[in-house]
Amino acid sequence: MSAEDWKKWNLWKNNSKDEELAGWKPEEGAIAELSALYDKGVTDYLVPRAVVRVTKIEGGSPQLSRLGKISSPAGAPTLPSGANWMLTGASGNSGADGKWSNSYEYMSSGPAGWNTDIYN
Repeated sequence: MSAEDWKKWNLWKNNSKDEELAGWKPEEGAIAELSALYDKGVTDYLVPRAVVRVTKIEGGSPQLSRLGKISSPAGAPTLPSGANWMLTGASGNSGADGKWSNSYEYMSSGPAGWNTDIYN
């Protein structure tokens, strides 16, 4: 859907009689399908995601500089075109030998990838 359709949809949801709509109604194409779902009470949807956890033995606590950043783990499964990975979690356990067992968790995006304006 176009940005203009989204704008009108949001106006319509909040006040179907808003003058800015100039009589527009969600009656054609994808917006009509969205409207039908909305009328049934569907307001959210799940985008299934994959999670990969990588555990490494390291000389110190987990490295957090890439946390919340788009990043691909080595050996991760190939995602569908447009999707990518982000480092979303890190944890670690210190051993008696001074070594750390650190785990890094990567989450896949939806089909369009993580928004690079938010996550870089």
